[in-house]
Amino acid sequence: TKKTFTVCLSIGGHTLDNPFYGELVKHIEEEAKRNNYSLVLNVIKSPASKKDFDLLQRKRVDGLILPENIYGYEESILWLKRRQTPVVFYENLIHTMDSVTVDRSNGVFQAIGYLVGLGHKDFGFVCLQNRDILTPTRFAGFQKGLKRNNLPLREEWIIDGIGTVDDGYRAAEIL
Repeated sequence: TKKTFTVCLSIGGHTLDNPFYGELVKHIEEEAKRNNYSLVLNVIKSPASKKDFDLLQRKRVDGLILPENIYGYEESILWLKRRQTPVVFYENLIHTMDSVTVDRSNGVFQAIGYLVGLGHKDFGFVCLQNRDILTPTRFAGFQKGLKRNNLPLREEWIIDGIGTVDDGYRAAEIL
């Protein structure tokens, strides 16, 4: 097969208004260019399907960078593995695939310690309504940070949301 020197980055359609993903795209594109690759952006609608991998099926990209929200699509993941497609997941917990992720628990724990050091003592926790697979690790760090700093966990300050910027604003108003 002929190399295209193109990598496809997929992001979930629900994440488009989150500034984190703009930064993610920017940095991945810079790294791709540094290695003489082009970056194609693919927006995956939920739920994902094999059609979302159409570029790869037509051999128009050399590899994929996929989000964690590919969970539940084991058939597509197995298809990619059978094709020996270079795939890297970001923000994911699929231990059988290569991934780049962060220590969410420790990140939240450190953030609470930093804010306590600045004099803050009241903390709330905003999470997705469906308590996605990332919520438990973040919440564990939240609880650990409160405990380490002898602060109470206030159930009424745990707010469910849907993950948009407007939703975050609404949650902050509630708090």
